Amino acid sequence: NNAGSITAVNTEMTPSAGTSVVSIQRAIDLTASTTGGTTINNSGVILGDLLFGSAGNNNVLNVGNTGASGTANATGVVNTPSNYAIIGASLISRPTTGVPSANATLLDFGSGTGHQLNIGGFGYLNADIRSGVGALDVTVQNNGLLFIANTTTSLQANNFNVGTNGVLGLSISQANLNSLAPVVQANAANLTGASLALQFGTFISSGFTAASVASPV
Repeated sequence: NNAGSITAVNTEMTPSAGTSVVSIQRAIDLTASTTGGTTINNSGVILGDLLFGSAGNNNVLNVGNTGASGTANATGVVNTPSNYAIIGASLISRPTTGVPSANATLLDFGSGTGHQLNIGGFGYLNADIRSGVGALDVTVQNNGLLFIANTTTSLQANNFNVGTNGVLGLSISQANLNSLAPVVQANAANLTGASLALQFGTFISSGFTAASVASPV
């Protein structure tokens, strides 16, 4: 359970010419586990990759007020418009009151089945979400926000439900345009009453005109 802050921070490096540097920021890494059945309740802030066990079934991530009738999750801390539960790579903005913004992180449920991702009221998640085909049930409740940053691989869901006043954000970038994979692939989906948001990534100029070469989008 987390009602505080779990943050993975790397020291910025300036590599020599011709040197390749890979940055890894892992807030929670459970990949050594193969038993499954892990539940993470977040009412605070988690910044960095979140990796469940490499094998095992029935892993659960609860973000925000996922308790009965929109009450607090197992942390016992109630999230509000001035106290969002947040999961991302790094914060872009966190206003005193209102919706935060974070860069996308990696959320990996491992190879098992029967996993759950639950975004409750005043919960915010921005991530590239990985699981096996049809292995993950996704629920976004009233006032929950889920931003999906998958580009070359789809979020593979069994049931995908976004309730009234829930927000579903989809990543649109050049990687999406060059991939045949949809952002979300689900066996069943219900988006009744949901709000759709789009987050735009980088697009590189095709170079067909001088203006597009000089000022790529």
